[in-house]
Amino acid sequence: AAALAAVAVVVGLLWRAAGRALPGLRRRGGLVLLTGALVAGAPSLLLDVQQSKHVAWDGAWPLPAGQVEAARWVRAHSRPTDVLVTNDHCRSENDWAVPGQNCWNSLSFWLSAYSERSVLVEGWAYSPRLMSEKSASFWDQPLLKLNDDAIHHPTADILRELRDRYHVRYLVADRKPAPESPLLKSLATSVFDNGRVAVYELS
Repeated sequence: AAALAAVAVVVGLLWRAAGRALPGLRRRGGLVLLTGALVAGAPSLLLDVQQSKHVAWDGAWPLPAGQVEAARWVRAHSRPTDVLVTNDHCRSENDWAVPGQNCWNSLSFWLSAYSERSVLVEGWAYSPRLMSEKSASFWDQPLLKLNDDAIHHPTADILRELRDRYHVRYLVADRKPAPESPLLKSLATSVFDNGRVAVYELS
């Protein structure tokens, strides 16, 4: 990082000096910087192409339209500071064609990606902490239980804790992995439902 910072400072000073000598270069630094960044990343595109020839499935998991629709609804009706809760922590090769199948990969991130909001517990396989501990389990089991109980075994106390302590505004229940508890409708406000995904607001 220090070496890159030093290079950036040197290039910036040289660019400023060049701009004085050649007026046409002025106010073009951002464009040149963006071009350099894109060119620097180009070799990785070739590696991605080669990898996809051997493991194409790794980049071709199905993402149902119902999930995208729900996440975009949340994005349109929430603030950037709002936090979400979901029961979907794993991605499924066959979109949960086998009911109750085990969660083995914890790679789900569709909700945070399409809603552009923080999720209390979504997929955790990419976490640096997980990589360092070499474990597949989520490191805070009480938090995971609180998260999942909010959708499958909700109580007023659980939802209050999520709202007050963790600033959760929406519960996003994906019914394919497991449907939400019928009690949720009496404890939170149903604000979106496309059959596949239901969204509840905590007030």
